[in-house]
Amino acid sequence: ARAAKRPAVGAGDAASAAPAPAPAGPDANGAAALAHELQKAGNASYQQWRFAEAIAHFTNALEASDRAGVPRPVQLYSNRSAAYCGLKEWELALKDADATIAANPTWSRGHSRRGNALHGMQRLEDAVAAYQEALKLDPANDTVRKSMQGCLVMQREQQQQ
Repeated sequence: ARAAKRPAVGAGDAASAAPAPAPAGPDANGAAALAHELQKAGNASYQQWRFAEAIAHFTNALEASDRAGVPRPVQLYSNRSAAYCGLKEWELALKDADATIAANPTWSRGHSRRGNALHGMQRLEDAVAAYQEALKLDPANDTVRKSMQGCLVMQREQQQQ
């Protein structure tokens, strides 16, 4: 049973979960539209706890963005980081969180994703610092605040052992 609340990755819909084929030819508009559809499919897969499938969609969306010659949407890295966390692939989650931060350092979501990955890696001091940065950028984010508090509790427990 999955009692934990699923973290939001973005507005998803019930799009088909099967990865779409690569666009034929140099149709940039088609590739950009495909990237958007793949992102929606990835969000839907994530919401259904199908993390590996979500990762495939987000990766394909990044590649479609490249084919379209458009900037890679920062949300794709953030969402893929969350999906990697769902699989406990902490190093890959951290890499995508860092890519999110590099693309948009003032977006709190990247810092919270970094905190989640570091928390999973048991790098608690670093995780707290990432959560603090996220809260500087979005002070009203109770989800990040709760994650940071959980991290602080773990730190205290480890210090008492």
